Amino acid sequence: MSHLKVQPKKMKTLLDGVEQELFMLQESAVELRHIRDILQRQFWKDSHITEGLFNLAQCLDNQYKVMKQVIDVGRQIVYMYEDNEKNLVEENANEVNNRKNSNLDGHSGVFDEKGGYGGNQGDPSYNKRGWKFIWRFGADKELFDFVRGYAAYSDYSDDQIVDLYDRINREGCGYVAFANNIFVEYEGNDAAFERDFGFPMYDKNGDFNYNRLMIDFYASTDDKYYLNQVDGSTALVNDRLLDYIGKENKFREKYGVELWKDGDSKSGRWSMEAMQVIMDEHKNEKIVTNREKGTSIFSLNNRINEYLGNKDVKVQTNTINSDKRLTSDEISCYIDSGKNINIATKNFNLYDEEGNAVRRNVGAHWMTITGTTEGGQYIVSSWGQKYYIHPDELKANTSYLITDITVIK
Repeated sequence: MSHLKVQPKKMKTLLDGVEQELFMLQESAVELRHIRDILQRQFWKDSHITEGLFNLAQCLDNQYKVMKQVIDVGRQIVYMYEDNEKNLVEENANEVNNRKNSNLDGHSGVFDEKGGYGGNQGDPSYNKRGWKFIWRFGADKELFDFVRGYAAYSDYSDDQIVDLYDRINREGCGYVAFANNIFVEYEGNDAAFERDFGFPMYDKNGDFNYNRLMIDFYASTDDKYYLNQVDGSTALVNDRLLDYIGKENKFREKYGVELWKDGDSKSGRWSMEAMQVIMDEHKNEKIVTNREKGTSIFSLNNRINEYLGNKDVKVQTNTINSDKRLTSDEISCYIDSGKNINIATKNFNLYDEEGNAVRRNVGAHWMTITGTTEGGQYIVSSWGQKYYIHPDELKANTSYLITDITVIK
């Protein structure tokens, strides 16, 4: 009897090759539109030529989308196959012990509630700014000096640094969620952490150095889009177009095309022409700066890969955008295989251990999933505290960013 055998290494190599072809396909579509524009100017009477090129470019775009879906699904299959294969071996050896480690909650010093439950993007704003009289009394001067070590903030006054703290508090949830991932991976490897990030893993109080890592990540990458890095173009186009929601007429006047597919905002899909004009604006750039509030799954993924890539730290990421929520078993599968799960959602409630809704109708927000309860609730780290989420309450626009960081000891 025949059986199916997945070979993850070969499949990853194949998907990497397809991804390279995908990039070339995207570049070909851009080039075709460029040629079409030239022909339109030179042979404006031969409209059927330019129309044909436009249709061909749209066809390439459609093929690009299909191939990207294939790649995303393929990578998810590889991840899940590896995780399931590992879990089957562990369950056969010791099923009880395997389930006991399915949560980071309580099994990692990052999430043991002794020094906080993960990082808190509001900590510098609330606890490190000091009280201002003529000067700032009780402020963390060492953290002020650390901030001034970055070229962008080198001449900042204390008050300007406090304003920066407040900005990080408003939009830094994605940065601190990823900081949680890093500390989980480096836990017990203090020397490797200081080697890779340039400052100690623990602060003077013996707590994880959340604030420095969060500021380092934020200061290095915020509002930047790395077009040669994974999800760079997707993040830039998406964030630029989001700025025009409710301003469709302004977009049409500026660019001469519709923002939405078929001019219908209810479709929820950008028009191909709208995406193309943004790409054309930045076609000769490698790094684009664009001021945004917060991070999407695309921009956060793009910045994670750039940030750790510059430090020669290997990371694999997997993005999941689906109306279907991850189950308890799927989350356990990721955690047991050493991966970290971050969730982005909005308009949801956060519950305490007794089941009380302590924060209602929370806006768009990133959190780290640390495990699940027997009832299937997500256990999450948010603002340095432990909360619970009911997955069945989550509506559309929920995304999961999976990270797998390799620490070289």
